[in-house]
Amino acid sequence: MNPNELKTPKEPGGWSNPTIVAAIIAGVFAVIAALIGAYAVLVAAGKEPTLPSFGTQTYSVEGTWVGTITASDESYRTQATYFIKSNCALGQACGTYEMPVYGCKGDLVYNGVTQDVYEFTEKVSKDSPDFCKKNTIDRFTVAAGDELSFSSLYIGEQGTISASGTLRRK
Repeated sequence: MNPNELKTPKEPGGWSNPTIVAAIIAGVFAVIAALIGAYAVLVAAGKEPTLPSFGTQTYSVEGTWVGTITASDESYRTQATYFIKSNCALGQACGTYEMPVYGCKGDLVYNGVTQDVYEFTEKVSKDSPDFCKKNTIDRFTVAAGDELSFSSLYIGEQGTISASGTLRRK
């Protein structure tokens, strides 16, 4: 048996070498120090970095949008207004919608954004008629600076209903 093997027990897959652990810890602290230093330089130059937030893209979905939406089976066509706030938090009400002809209105709960498609769930207000679709999923995609492509999908007790349209900034 090799005499060196008696001095330090080896653990398969373990971190038994204190030099490696110390080097990793030193590396982590070096990265943290570099980030703090870079932040201090940016602040001193008046260019404090900001965290990315909802609505900071060149073209944003925040604002008031109006347009005509049409069901894919053409069972309805109506004017709709959507108001979307900036800095939305996941799972929180972040805007409103209204379809005045039908009296349907409520909050938009933010579900997130994937590849420039912003998704919300409609939460129907209590004073809306019973036929208003509950928990419809709305998706907004910026088509141009002042236009949004809109699509919605409802799957529920009233069947599956999809709608789409183009909304313009008001």
